[in-house]
Amino acid sequence: MDLAEACLVRLSEIHADCVLVTAGSDFRDVYRRYGRRATPTMMPSGVWRRSRR
Repeated sequence: MDLAEACLVRLSEIHADCVLVTAGSDFRDVYRRYGRRATPTMMPSGVWRRSRR
């Protein structure tokens, strides 16, 4: 996790009703809010399939 990603995760903790718009599937698969909850994300279609190949 780099600084920019850490900032986005922290901001999602501070603003609980936010949804991250990203093309990075790590926010759904790896990064967690409060250490255990998935970060709400909105991604373009097909991002998940491309990242899993």
